[in-house]
Amino acid sequence: RRMGHYTEDVPKAFLEFDGRTLYDRQRALLEPHVDRTNVVLGYHHETVLARYDPENPLVLTDWERHENAASLLLALGRIDDDLLIINGDVLVDAREIGRLADQFDVLGGRLNLVGCIPGVQNSETAICWDESGRVTAYGLIEGHRHAGIGIVSRDHRDAALRILRE
Repeated sequence: RRMGHYTEDVPKAFLEFDGRTLYDRQRALLEPHVDRTNVVLGYHHETVLARYDPENPLVLTDWERHENAASLLLALGRIDDDLLIINGDVLVDAREIGRLADQFDVLGGRLNLVGCIPGVQNSETAICWDESGRVTAYGLIEGHRHAGIGIVSRDHRDAALRILRE
């Protein structure tokens, strides 16, 4: 089932369940791993800014012309730091965020990390990787479904900006 009638005036991340939004829940999960949070807003950003008080909002005004990569591009262009990214409509577990952050720390920020859901599919954003674990393809391709979570290292920020602008 789709959520269309629930999201007529607010993005999924700002729907309230038991008095809390998904955004609030995600922020709470991120807090042990980040210095601060930002949120990229697009769809009904005016409503979100009026009803809620999102921390450090970045507004993608022409959101309807873009996919999630444009949100990442906006964030990378404004934030000169490592970025732990969660798509706004993704449910994640604190353990998964912890595992990703721990692995990033073990690697010393030398690599970007992308979460995925095992199993090959071709209907959602997906990633493929080589035998060393390096991502070789990303997008609407056949591959492992992107889990909507990842970390972009500050060391690779310029390269990520260049790739996303292409």
